[in-house]
Amino acid sequence: AHTDPVGSHAYNDNLSERRAKSTYEYLIDHGVPKEHIVSYKGYGKRKLINHCTSKRDCTDEELELNRRTEFPIIRMKSGRIFSGTSAVTDSSK
Repeated sequence: AHTDPVGSHAYNDNLSERRAKSTYEYLIDHGVPKEHIVSYKGYGKRKLINHCTSKRDCTDEELELNRRTEFPIIRMKSGRIFSGTSAVTDSSK
């Protein structure tokens, strides 16, 4: 999970870690098996996706783009892909 650049590193690190954990818990609560989630991590304001470094040089919309949670979808060895709340077999193998 990521934050915008506003605030200290300590504040944003804590916030992004909480966001990452919240996303993890949401996925578990909605049917993703725990063993299918490798890890979660908060990056704070260290991986901004645009030029924003403060409220002064960015619009609210630009700041908002940095407030995000990302998670890669990894194909499992069995050829199954987890999609939403149900596992589906990948027929393209």
